[in-house]
Amino acid sequence: VVFEGNVPADPAACVPLKELLQDGPPRTRPPAPRAWLGEAVQIKPPPELSFRRQSGSNLLLVGQQPEEAHGVLATTAVALAAQHGSDSAACFHVLDGTPADEPYGASWQQLAEALPHSVEVSSPRKATRVIESISSELSRRDEADDESAAPIFLLICNLGRFRELRPDEDDLGFGGFGDDRPTSPSQRLATILRNGPALGIHVLVWCD
Repeated sequence: VVFEGNVPADPAACVPLKELLQDGPPRTRPPAPRAWLGEAVQIKPPPELSFRRQSGSNLLLVGQQPEEAHGVLATTAVALAAQHGSDSAACFHVLDGTPADEPYGASWQQLAEALPHSVEVSSPRKATRVIESISSELSRRDEADDESAAPIFLLICNLGRFRELRPDEDDLGFGGFGDDRPTSPSQRLATILRNGPALGIHVLVWCD
């Protein structure tokens, strides 16, 4: 076996993903849906990540290869969707920061149309609305102690293009007493990252 470290991984060669797509989603919702992140670099199964309902169960991709990062996120979305049937209440929110002139600029919308799930693709200017919506659902689940609600996956592609999600100086915790200003989108996102996974809300991010 020769491992070509400089060759991009081919999702079609991922045996567990192929079997999942051929067999269809399981009859019962998986407690910890899995995603495959590439090809194996050792004689072992492909590297995978389980999105358990516990703190820290998010995904962060860091690197300056946008096409490869985009491919990993898209493949992850396909794997997660394949584990939830079309009648599942699982939903996906994609904050797409891909420049329109990129060759794969419309691929998220194409993926949304191909998946039989609720997939909402939003541009950077709509990021605040999406974050507020997910934050409200997180608050509802927290207040109702609803740990069995259908999963929500928030994918943020190219985080650097979302200015509204950047922390302000006031987000550092040095505000004065009696500060009644509304919670900023970056603070809401931080809360989702921290408290969301335990309640079935997971964030998948790529930044350069």
